[in-house]
Amino acid sequence: MSLSIVTSGRDGLRGRDGSSGSGYGGHGGNATNGTHAAHALPIDVLLSAPGGASSSGCAVSGTHSGGVPFGPDSTIHLEAKGGRGGDGGRGGDGSSGRPGTSGQNASRGCSGTNGGPGGPGGNGGHGGDGGNGGHGAPVRVVALDDDMDLFMLCNRCDVRGGNPGNGGGGGCGGSGGPGGAGGSSYSWTESHTTYINGQSSTTTTYHSSPGGCSGPSGSPGRAGTRGTDGTRGRDGSFAEVVRSDGRENSYDWRYVAHVDDHLLTDRTTTDGIFEPGEACECLYTLSNQGPMPTPKVQRLMSSIFANDWLLNPSTTWAAQQLIANGRQSKLFEPIKFMLKDIAEPRPNWIFTADTKVRWSVHVERVRKFFTEAELGPPVTLPIQYPVRLSRTHGPATISKSEEAPLTICLRNICRRALGSAQGRVLRTHLALVKSVDSMEPLNQPHLVESVDPNGNPIPFLDVPVSSLASNTNLVPGFLVRFGPEAKQYSHMTIGIQLFLGHINDFSRERRIQRMSLDLQLAEYYAPDPSSDLCIVTTNKTTRDAFLAWGSMSRDHNFSPNFWNATLHDGISFEQKVNGSSLATDYKHRTVLVENNNPGFLTTLRTDRNADDEHAFDTLSSREVTRAVRDGRTGFGLLGRMINERQKLIPSDDHPPINIPTAEHGFDVRFMRDFHYWQQRLAMYPVPPTGRPDFLNLHDSLVKAKLPSAMAWSLLVGMAEVRCGDPIEQVTVQRPKCLEERLYHFFQWYSPRLCQPAFVASLCDLTRRTSDGTSASEDALFAELSSKFGPEVQDCSTHRMVYDTIRPSKVCIKTARETLCKAAAVLHDDVSQLRPQWKFVVLFDIAPHIVNSASVTTVMGVKVPPVVPGHQWLTHLCVGRLYLSRSGNRNGACLQQQPMPSAAAIDRGVIEHPATLYTLLKASPFFKKLEQLTSSRMSNAALAAFGSIVAAAILSDLVEEQAAMRRHNWSGPIPEPTLLEHCPCLGAFVTTVLTTPPHAISPNGATVALNVAVSLHVLASRWMRWHDMLMVSRRCRVLSSVTIAVLTPVIIYFAGSPVTAATAIKAEQIRRKQVKDVDDLAVQMAKGLATNRSSQNVELAFKGMCPAIVSGIRAQEQPAQIVVDRWVMPTSRHRKAQLHKLRTDFDNKTGEVKRRTTRDEQHRRLDYIACPGNHTLTELGATKLPQDAPICGICEEAVVYGGRQCRPCQWTVCVACLAIGDGTMWEHEIDAEAAGSTPAEAV
Repeated sequence: MSLSIVTSGRDGLRGRDGSSGSGYGGHGGNATNGTHAAHALPIDVLLSAPGGASSSGCAVSGTHSGGVPFGPDSTIHLEAKGGRGGDGGRGGDGSSGRPGTSGQNASRGCSGTNGGPGGPGGNGGHGGDGGNGGHGAPVRVVALDDDMDLFMLCNRCDVRGGNPGNGGGGGCGGSGGPGGAGGSSYSWTESHTTYINGQSSTTTTYHSSPGGCSGPSGSPGRAGTRGTDGTRGRDGSFAEVVRSDGRENSYDWRYVAHVDDHLLTDRTTTDGIFEPGEACECLYTLSNQGPMPTPKVQRLMSSIFANDWLLNPSTTWAAQQLIANGRQSKLFEPIKFMLKDIAEPRPNWIFTADTKVRWSVHVERVRKFFTEAELGPPVTLPIQYPVRLSRTHGPATISKSEEAPLTICLRNICRRALGSAQGRVLRTHLALVKSVDSMEPLNQPHLVESVDPNGNPIPFLDVPVSSLASNTNLVPGFLVRFGPEAKQYSHMTIGIQLFLGHINDFSRERRIQRMSLDLQLAEYYAPDPSSDLCIVTTNKTTRDAFLAWGSMSRDHNFSPNFWNATLHDGISFEQKVNGSSLATDYKHRTVLVENNNPGFLTTLRTDRNADDEHAFDTLSSREVTRAVRDGRTGFGLLGRMINERQKLIPSDDHPPINIPTAEHGFDVRFMRDFHYWQQRLAMYPVPPTGRPDFLNLHDSLVKAKLPSAMAWSLLVGMAEVRCGDPIEQVTVQRPKCLEERLYHFFQWYSPRLCQPAFVASLCDLTRRTSDGTSASEDALFAELSSKFGPEVQDCSTHRMVYDTIRPSKVCIKTARETLCKAAAVLHDDVSQLRPQWKFVVLFDIAPHIVNSASVTTVMGVKVPPVVPGHQWLTHLCVGRLYLSRSGNRNGACLQQQPMPSAAAIDRGVIEHPATLYTLLKASPFFKKLEQLTSSRMSNAALAAFGSIVAAAILSDLVEEQAAMRRHNWSGPIPEPTLLEHCPCLGAFVTTVLTTPPHAISPNGATVALNVAVSLHVLASRWMRWHDMLMVSRRCRVLSSVTIAVLTPVIIYFAGSPVTAATAIKAEQIRRKQVKDVDDLAVQMAKGLATNRSSQNVELAFKGMCPAIVSGIRAQEQPAQIVVDRWVMPTSRHRKAQLHKLRTDFDNKTGEVKRRTTRDEQHRRLDYIACPGNHTLTELGATKLPQDAPICGICEEAVVYGGRQCRPCQWTVCVACLAIGDGTMWEHEIDAEAAGSTPAEAV
């Protein structure tokens, strides 16, 4: 209910607009002024409660009368503001001027006259003035001192003066009249005939009279002036008056309560923790922030608002009345409330809840509440239990020969000790269970069993706690091992339960938390020479998924092997496991990674990025690049996407390759015989094992299948080499004479020494000493190398960069800019020569720019000083460029199938067509072609499999074509050798045409035909109109030769040229719906995936400094492979491992301590520390058995020395130190796969 008393003044009226001018040149009329607004009327009312203390409403008397009942929603609305002044009218527009009179037309006797001038336009009318705003009125609200609570009903009264009216705009002046048209001209002719000697002659004369000009336009009219704005009205006044014994005290506002110094306490346990179901109290002080004192008679009732967690709050009141401005009052008694009790929390969750405590304060009789803005913001109340279990700490995957030590941290977070000795029971229970929901014991020792530190089987571990002090930890633990009948990738559940005395009965325990850990059984990587597919799994891989991976891969002619990333502590290609490495075992093969499990190592690894780390993140970009480039290993990823552009950056330590040159100088012939290719292929390695050797085929057999012009595809494709690429051999070009050699050396290290006199003196000294031999030259350069650096010789792997610049302007910044530009140019040049390469151009800045050596003499000859003064432009060497390769665009790739993070990879995902496509796409091209002869192709019910194979083969062919078409012109690659850069196309054509017909199933033939027809249609469209008009356009030439190669394949499988033409026509119609050919190429390149593979993804950089590569590598944390970490031969090993896991918990937080680096984490796993993580000191002399301390791990007497913690007197014996400080595993770098010698690897 509300009562409105509004005496605001009325708004003024808007003035009338002026009339527009009439006729020609009429002036616009002036507008009228806006009217003034009315003033507000004063309000003077008396608030009273007719019934006194038992009154149910408020009565209003005085200038206005009425009443409202008491209640939270009751309001008396007061308003006495001035009205707004009226706006002035707009002036009228002037009319246009009269048109000028037209001139007289010309005649034979006179010229035409000019037109008359136009009339002036009319002036615009003036705008009206705005009206003044009305004045606000005084408002006075009076109440007796016994009824001061009635002021809570009134709102803040609006007594502002009215806004002024805006002046009206002036009218626009009329435009001047147009001038009259001039008179038109007049022309005529006259003819005269004369007779001379009887002959007539006629003469015609033309005459004209000019017309008149148009008259000038009239002047425009003036615009009217804008009216002035009115004035704003004066503000009124507002006062609340308290009348007492004939005296009146006036205030501009009432009292305002504000909550200060709040205090929430738990009444049941008084331990500082608010538990579910606990009785609590709240105390706070009330301060008056308003000018008026609080009511004299009525009390300020105080409480908190109830919500889902805060139940049944009591109500109290302020202990003091008439609280003056700025003073405070405490509550009469605490506010009591209950927290809602809950059932048992869900599994694997530490119960915490937050609720908002909102203040509730109102005046006693009127029951009107203060607003939240007046009382202050609410506070957050955390609800939790006083004790909790942290996450389980221990391995998530072990092998059959290992035992898993598992620990759990029980932490008391309240202010009081807990336990049976402290009056409140506390117990934790660890056991092997069937599921975390039921917590039913497993009791199957033939599959898995739990053991104590001595190796004895135990059914469970029950730990009743006698006393657990405040903010301390209790870390129980036991070990688990799998039985002889456990199967690979079986999962067992360890259940941990926490029991605490009930909040209402401390002796009656109830379960407040239950945690679980899934322990997986897997085996370490075992090399298998017959395996061509490595599947990387994690601890989340189930046995059903493990079986699905095996059946799916074997069904598609793959021999799988498995690498468990959790068991090995990551992935590494170069570290050896069981005598071999992935880099050696999976050259020209495939690695499929389950990359969907974030934090797959957080059960043990506790570095800063472990929670977000996925399996593929542990594989360094150096290893990925080497595997793709050198081993031609393909990667398939299921799960989180990675940054391919940065993951495939070439390694900076790889030897530089030759900078290729144009092929115009080669003796290239399109018609080549078999013997030419036999000699050419002899330079390359033997094809992979198991591949047919086509070098022994007879020339006639070659020509029987393909024209002699296509012989390249048969041999090149199946041998998987690019015959147009010469053997990469580094050629060194040594200077012809000693002077050139010295100039070349000094240009690189110190250009100021390239002075003829100094170089000549060195040459003369060397020749006098050596008598024409090179022995002293070697001595000279040996001394120069010791003072400057090794000699840099011209070779085919580096390109020196020179710049014409003043030596004083040379610095690292300018040199880097010059080298970056030169690197971009070199990158473009090499990309045209080798379109299938993926590489970066690295550059080295010349040493004389980075750090010039201070050398005074060379071979006894004094080094000339720097010439001071002006330095002219000089041709200086600023650095050198060299190439570093990554994978090829038509070679091994990195294919990704995105999945939501933490999504499970089950049998449905594994058998999905997208997963099979990812596997085939990541496989080498020859493996895709082998699917055409697969027995699985013979099953007509598996037509979908054929479409997947076709999509994978077509994707590789399209990516190869796209790489070739990145440049518009044939350029340095001659047209006859263009197809030599497309080995995948050659391999496809060769395979399908040389395989016996009975070896290819009908489905395989259909796949080959579909691939050939699709690529044929794409190649025929993959040209622009200008490619057809210009010569040497790469797209036109490549499309023509591609179509020529594919045509025999289509005819071979279609049966006849007519059927082949029909198939091509049908495919053109089907692909016609994709208008843009680039979109069609992208669609074919993607296949069944949502994104393209890494084949056509550009690298992150074109050119860069090796320091950038080193910086990127430094940010990575490659895995350190772990083998047999959890083998426990003795009880001492079990106790030591349990102790190391216990010391991983932080004594202050109860959580596992975070490590900043992975090396620090691995050092921590090898180190024995005391429970307080203090530094251990060596014990001195040997002590007697009766005086010897007890080892804190094996609990035996320390008699032969050891280490001891001085603060806590914790001691460890020598035997336990040998276990803890010794290396628990070894990893060996595969030097051959890493591209270095064993000594370098060490």
